Amino acid sequence: MGRQRREHGPSFDDSVRDASSADGQETVIQPWPQPIRDGRWIDGEGIHWHTRGKRGAQLSRSALRRLLKLPALQVLHVYGPNPAEVRGPECKALLERVETYLAGQAPPHNAFRLAEFRTSDHRAMLVIEEAC
Repeated sequence: MGRQRREHGPSFDDSVRDASSADGQETVIQPWPQPIRDGRWIDGEGIHWHTRGKRGAQLSRSALRRLLKLPALQVLHVYGPNPAEVRGPECKALLERVETYLAGQAPPHNAFRLAEFRTSDHRAMLVIEEAC
């Protein structure tokens, strides 16, 4: 008795390629933006922001408290492919989650990176990168 040859379905690589090219063109997967690592950010208005201090360094709690006192502070929440400026109740809720994290009481696998960004005319932005 000879061995029968079994037909296999498409390979995993073929399935991924087919799923990502439904219209015949390859889909390019973009990594999530990481302004803190990059040391720069260009907002929706084309304004260039750069990190203040050592690029990639975590903002200290005292520096965060100082920053939060600035009346014109902008806050950028980076979570996913489309970072967004947050204001009002959404910003307050985000800052409460950051405080919980900094106090060591965050849920497992929850992390935040914080950095101060400035423009050439000294406007300030708190950038919060969130990872789960």
